[in-house]
Amino acid sequence: MVNKKNIINTLLKEKNNECFINFFKNFELKSSLSIISDASWSLDASTFNAFKDINKDMLSQIKIYVNQFILSYLANILLITSDNRHKKLSLRNFTIRELMTICSCYINNLPEPIIEDKNIDEMLIRVRYEQFKFNICEAYCIARPYLFYNKYDNELKLGLNKIFYEKTNLTIDRYFHIAYSLYLILCTHYINSTFYKRDLIEFCKNPEILISEDEINNFLNTCSCSIDEFKSYDKDKNSDNIGSRYKFNVLNQFPIIKLSNNEYSIPNKTIYIRQICDLYWKFDNNFIEANKFRESYFDKIFDLYVGNLLKRIFGNNNVEKRTYKKGGSDAEFFDWVIKDTKNDAIYMFECKGYQLNIDNIKTGTLGSQYSTKFINKPIAQMYNRMNDFADNSKYSELNDLRKYTKQIPFAIYYDIPYASGDIHKRNIKSIIESNDFSTKYVTKGNSNIKKIIENNQLNDFQQFKYYLLSIEDLEILEGVHSNNPDSIIKIFEQLYEEEKDLEKMEYILTKKINTDLIKVPILDEVFLEFSRLEKE
Repeated sequence: MVNKKNIINTLLKEKNNECFINFFKNFELKSSLSIISDASWSLDASTFNAFKDINKDMLSQIKIYVNQFILSYLANILLITSDNRHKKLSLRNFTIRELMTICSCYINNLPEPIIEDKNIDEMLIRVRYEQFKFNICEAYCIARPYLFYNKYDNELKLGLNKIFYEKTNLTIDRYFHIAYSLYLILCTHYINSTFYKRDLIEFCKNPEILISEDEINNFLNTCSCSIDEFKSYDKDKNSDNIGSRYKFNVLNQFPIIKLSNNEYSIPNKTIYIRQICDLYWKFDNNFIEANKFRESYFDKIFDLYVGNLLKRIFGNNNVEKRTYKKGGSDAEFFDWVIKDTKNDAIYMFECKGYQLNIDNIKTGTLGSQYSTKFINKPIAQMYNRMNDFADNSKYSELNDLRKYTKQIPFAIYYDIPYASGDIHKRNIKSIIESNDFSTKYVTKGNSNIKKIIENNQLNDFQQFKYYLLSIEDLEILEGVHSNNPDSIIKIFEQLYEEEKDLEKMEYILTKKINTDLIKVPILDEVFLEFSRLEKE
């Protein structure tokens, strides 16, 4: 009999990833994986409070707790180290408290990838990825990508449905409905996260759904992999083994594990619903040439979404596209311009569909991306356009906008953590004010900065006032606005008049605006429409 206490004590003493690997070699795979999977589902199940109670108890005593990121990491290690052969030990033999102790080893024993620096900004980015990205409303995990890749693709005629079908033999619409059908099955049996393909086929024979067996096979072929394939992908993705605490988790790519021809497991329910629906990384690299998807497709989708949110907040008649003649051709002023006559203001929004890549996530380091994703585009871009706007002798097409006293530029990002916080503001400020800025950042790809340097405007650029937002910020603002029509105007007014930056936005929302629960109406509506299709 393997001594559980000795194994856990060894795990607690060691301070490396290899110890986790050696630890999980002792376990039989299938039953142990089901325990981690069940724990994942139990964390958010209102009818199962054991983990919540234990979390509360443990937090008060030794400051540790279980979260979805840790459970997904344990599942990953189990999948690459164990097998289905008979072993003497299974996680089924462990109590909840013992499983909690194993999870605590992740927090306390695995070293930070750049622990020597103790850089709070970089640590915040990693913590956000580890914890906050899992705290997502599941309905919104479905609604936003369904809106982006199905409805907006059809509206913009981008052809993503055609590309998706060529790669998967599924339309995007059918893909989402199979994914949701499987989720509904698992929600009704959350203590057993293993499912059989025949159950999914039988469920989808319902006349209200009518999904064929071929479609289900195509879905599973797209979203699942075998254990051997999982090990191979992990070896390929993590060949350098740098920052193993934040290693690439193959569950992000294949959230469904094929145990046999008919039996499957979903090791982590949060990863499943988040990754199965977010088709961004399926298109980028897998379906479309690497790094071409955002520029050729996603930027257009993101721009439309931001525009629709702004129209819902300010009204269709107050939100518009605006171009002006520059260098003999039409140039875009900002992606969206909002006229606020009541408050004598215009708000100008520049949309950037940027995300962090896996190296950013593993280390928390942005490095040169502060130039590419923030300074050159869009901050320097906005600065140059605002200079054009200030030149009353040119660009008469903008004259009707010049009468507004308050002129406030915003850049809005798709997935950059803490976009509205001063974590980035202080780093941007430091780079712009550095002694080597004018030489280091004036490169062929930084045309917006080059123009500023050539025009001797660097001092003015350092004082340029701008605001950064994430898409979640704008969604929150729409939710607040739906409860209080003047609230978003109050926020912008306060930011402008008190010369506060938008890193104060959360404070303003929670302390100044009287609202108990912030929702995202546009996504609520999409999910309601989508879920009704399940019943039709």
